[in-house]
Amino acid sequence: MRYSLLSLFLALTVMCATAAPLDAPADLSALGLAISVDPKTVAHLRTVNITAGHDADSARATIHCQTTTGSPRLHDIDAVINVLAAHSNEWCHQSNAFGSFCTKNAWLGNLAAASLCGELTKMRCGEMARQVRAIKDRCQWSMYSGGYSVIDWTLSVVLHK
Repeated sequence: MRYSLLSLFLALTVMCATAAPLDAPADLSALGLAISVDPKTVAHLRTVNITAGHDADSARATIHCQTTTGSPRLHDIDAVINVLAAHSNEWCHQSNAFGSFCTKNAWLGNLAAASLCGELTKMRCGEMARQVRAIKDRCQWSMYSGGYSVIDWTLSVVLHK
């Protein structure tokens, strides 16, 4: 039986909200979802803070660093942050329903870029700027930084070239 992304999201939200440790396949089955889930994946999902909207507090996001010498330079990242911050009350969109499921929202040529990835949605560009700054600060290595910030299990902000 096939279930929509929404039903899986609701099931995982229930799982994340429970205090007791969960046995992924058994708990999903108890919710009426007969699907196969790797317990390690569910354990990771439990560490993600599910938020009510996509104007999440930067401190609640889970940041994953992927910094190399091929990552954007710090001063180029600052330029991308400034572009997003200049449009802080506007919406940044993820409108790509195919391939990468990412939409580039701000960039400096091919030197640095910030993309919104995941479900078709939107978040305030000011919040996206805060997410990019958090990635920059947490993932800084030498003069480079790169990685992504998981807002909830359906949406990420990615800092890349």
